[in-house]
Amino acid sequence: MTKAVIINGSNSKSSRVMAIHEKVKNHLMAQGVEVHSNYIHELPAVDLITANFASESIQLENKWIEEVQIVVILTPIYKASFTGILKTYLDLLPQKALHGKVILPIAVGGSIGHY
Repeated sequence: MTKAVIINGSNSKSSRVMAIHEKVKNHLMAQGVEVHSNYIHELPAVDLITANFASESIQLENKWIEEVQIVVILTPIYKASFTGILKTYLDLLPQKALHGKVILPIAVGGSIGHY
């Protein structure tokens, strides 16, 4: 079975990014893909900020990425860039974690100035 992870770089579950997240998730599931959602803002902040590679929470999420074929990276755009929380998590991925995977980056701008 094909598996996917959606890495959600938003800082809450009450944003327009969640609508896109759900749409992507539902589309993948309709294709028979098993989907895991990684809400970065729910990971321990201290582990993200201190780059705690030994964190059980970080290792669990990284294990999901290791086992999937598809990685969707979803982020709102703040000040013309992806979120800092997303950058912090991506820095904790093993060096070749995305090698050989289908990667779908999706960025959601807040206004015309963010496009």
